[in-house]
Amino acid sequence: MSTIWKRARSYRLLSWGLVASIAGLLAACGQRSVVGHQIQFGEGGGSEGYRTSGWSHTEERFTWTEGKSAKLSLPIGGENGPFNLKMTLAAFTHAPDLPSQPVEVFVNGQKLTEWQGSSNPAEYQLTIPADVVKGGRTLEIEFRTPKATSPRSVGLNEDGRVLGVCLLWLELTKSG
Repeated sequence: MSTIWKRARSYRLLSWGLVASIAGLLAACGQRSVVGHQIQFGEGGGSEGYRTSGWSHTEERFTWTEGKSAKLSLPIGGENGPFNLKMTLAAFTHAPDLPSQPVEVFVNGQKLTEWQGSSNPAEYQLTIPADVVKGGRTLEIEFRTPKATSPRSVGLNEDGRVLGVCLLWLELTKSG
């Protein structure tokens, strides 16, 4: 390959990289803060834009976590904490082996709580301290479900997805 073609290819790759970087920055700046807004996880609820990994497809009223970890990225517009995080979720359970599902909740890499989810939807709440927020523009929320399993593996049906919990909605509000 001639030097001219190598340079042209390098410039083309560089320009595509710059375009992708600028598009990413514009998208991040364009997302408004979710503070004070309820995010629905059913069809038409718009949660897809906040789900970063570990989520199954959106169903009519909720979305399942798929695998042992699922993450959300919630834009907060640089607001300082503390915040209250409230949500309704249900867990994949199967008695007698899995009567409840442990759910560890991490925010910005720090474990803040552990819940025991049941198959009945229930409201859960936690306070996110100001020192966990640290003046960032987003909150990274992670749900770890170490006992997530598939309905197929417990003989319930042919669904092979490894299910932990399903989220119906969540809301982030300022605390205090």
